[in-house]
Amino acid sequence: MISEIKIEGHDLDEGDNLANLFTIYKEVLVDDDLWHFFREGDYTLIRCDEMSLGKITKILEDQGIMPGQITITDEWIDNIEATRKYQEAFTYVFHGFSVLAMQLYEGEEHGAMEMSVNEALETFVGVFDRVVHCFLNVARTDKKIKGFSAFIPVKRESHLWGIWESSFIMHNALMRMYTLGSYSGKRQMQSVMEDMLSKKEE
Repeated sequence: MISEIKIEGHDLDEGDNLANLFTIYKEVLVDDDLWHFFREGDYTLIRCDEMSLGKITKILEDQGIMPGQITITDEWIDNIEATRKYQEAFTYVFHGFSVLAMQLYEGEEHGAMEMSVNEALETFVGVFDRVVHCFLNVARTDKKIKGFSAFIPVKRESHLWGIWESSFIMHNALMRMYTLGSYSGKRQMQSVMEDMLSKKEE
């Protein structure tokens, strides 16, 4: 069974948080064939085998995380429909991504020679291309490409095969920006409402 640890007030892009996750990976998670993590802005999710929970929470607390910041879900059931439908497959995909992320980080910070910023970005871009292209390559079908044809301005149907992948990536990029914009807008509105309520109480 996979359990989920939610760490409130823990942004992986701040301070030593990513380095601390790498420590947890090397000390505990490297032996867990299902673990994975996600950055969620002001909180972090770590999913792992339930047998790893005690060791991970102990390390988190040693790193300065307060017990009140940690919430553990007995069993992870994804809240995104597409993921939940194929959750077993996604478990291995997410695990692979997380291990890959830790290996990239290790190469950047702990390799025989520390990577420069340009070297780290070049490596990342190469890995990103493999991740995106390989899935689109194996998962595409005539049905998917024809269904997407309305979004691609081509004169001949044969052109769809040549530009489908890049067009789909662009479409996804636009939708990710929409999602991020909606998220930022909701967070900003939440702050505005909280400020208004606190002033009203005063």
